[in-house]
Amino acid sequence: MKQLKKPVYLLFLATLILYDQANAANSPLWGSLKPGPYKVGFKLLNVADFSRSAFTKPSDKDHLQSHTRGRQIRIYLWYPVSSSISKPPMIFEKYAHYSVEDFAPHQKAKKEIFEFVELPLVRGLSKEKLLDLLQKPTAAIEIAPAVEGLFPLIIFGQGLFYESPITHVVLCEYLASFGFVVATCPLMGTHSHLVNLNLIDLETQVRDMEFVLSYSCRFLFVDKNRLGLIGFDLGSMSALLLQMRNDDIDAFVSLDSGIMFEHNTRLLKQSPFYRPEKVRIPLMHITRTKTENENMNVVEDRSLFESAMYADIFLLRFENMRHVDFTSYAMYGLEKEVPFYWGEARGNPKSAYELMCLYILNFLKANLYGDRECLSFLRYDPKEHEVPGVSLTIESKKGKKASLTSDDFVNLVFMEGIEEAVQEVRVFKKIHQDSEILEEKDFVNLGYRFLYFLGKTDYAIEIFKLYREVFPQSANAYDSLAEAYMIEENWEQAIVNYKKALELNPDNKNAADKLKQLQQKKRSGPETINYFGQNPPGLKPEKFAPGTISTIQ
Repeated sequence: MKQLKKPVYLLFLATLILYDQANAANSPLWGSLKPGPYKVGFKLLNVADFSRSAFTKPSDKDHLQSHTRGRQIRIYLWYPVSSSISKPPMIFEKYAHYSVEDFAPHQKAKKEIFEFVELPLVRGLSKEKLLDLLQKPTAAIEIAPAVEGLFPLIIFGQGLFYESPITHVVLCEYLASFGFVVATCPLMGTHSHLVNLNLIDLETQVRDMEFVLSYSCRFLFVDKNRLGLIGFDLGSMSALLLQMRNDDIDAFVSLDSGIMFEHNTRLLKQSPFYRPEKVRIPLMHITRTKTENENMNVVEDRSLFESAMYADIFLLRFENMRHVDFTSYAMYGLEKEVPFYWGEARGNPKSAYELMCLYILNFLKANLYGDRECLSFLRYDPKEHEVPGVSLTIESKKGKKASLTSDDFVNLVFMEGIEEAVQEVRVFKKIHQDSEILEEKDFVNLGYRFLYFLGKTDYAIEIFKLYREVFPQSANAYDSLAEAYMIEENWEQAIVNYKKALELNPDNKNAADKLKQLQQKKRSGPETINYFGQNPPGLKPEKFAPGTISTIQ
């Protein structure tokens, strides 16, 4: 890159001095966004996930080193720094160098490296504007000591064709200035640098983000009990799956992503981890208006929002925002239209992006800091925050109290014991009478697992008694409990429950046969009891056939 001329260099130094004297965390790239109470620290970490293989074949396998195995992950980390730190921030060129190294390390020594990577950014700016951008100071102070304290962690997922973390620098710095730790990594494919829109590469990004999450939790300034996700485009689809299989996530922001578009949700629904009922946290989805999506021949799919009944959902729609305007590119002064990446600019994208950042900040502070004022901000009519040239509508839905899942119940059993687990379910049911609770198939599966495969008859009896309480009109509940009592040789209770099972379902041949055996036992002794009929323990075809949970739907 060309050397700065002396007057320009002196002007840059003067800018840094004024910047430091103002003791603020923002940079010229932030526009009118006001910084939080902290300055921003930044680190780039080169680590490896040794549970996976690298996608590049070593040139000399005879001298393969242990550190060259494993998937290489570059973690971009922003975090709060004391406002008293006097070290000047990086210039944007440093981010750009790192971006090039992410995807083409051999290019970093070349003069025109910025023509190789981040094509949307390079093609959206003239040469003069690009040179000006590269020399602007950011808010990030590299390798600055973190301020003392514990801060919520946000994991950021990058998007297809916007693979570099350079895409969201402004939002990441902005959140760090308000006391958040933000971590992300470049979007890369499973077997090469290029990403395919398929289930394999989607799962790879989920695992990359999970690795970044786990690795970042080792930092002493990260509060592992306050975790959030932000995703843009494909990164939001991955973040959604990550949340569905990680119950400790507390909030999720989706930026113009495929979680609401039919052509993308088809891919999402192929994942074995796609379970809308697992979305039990506040979710904010930000996108364009429905009319604008329809004009782009994008079919919306709201099934996730309708099925995620336990989530508080905020749907923000900005008018006149292109896909690119949901990224920090909106703040970089783009002046040229780039085919395929975005169309001609409309409205006031810079101000719209700033307003979007403000909403994201309030959403995360409300849910990770418990800030009631920020929660109220989200509930206000958006016209109260009206910005010239920016049109915003908000739709919200309050989620129901989440029910207990079979996994929750099993964890309670193993961690607290059967009595405590059953009591917690009873208390939950009493307080939240309208909430769904364990399904019949869950009771059948768990009860018979404990009864036969784990040999815990007393646990099975308690589970089936709870089954009977929750589903008092289920003949199968009484039949199952009676069977457990038979195994325990509690004949009286077995008879009582088999009779009730027959009362509710006179066609229950299993209950009739067992009741007949029990009555015969009274006359001739226990040796005539046939506990299992023609099937081995726990493998009754009408209840628990091999390889299935239950015939109950």
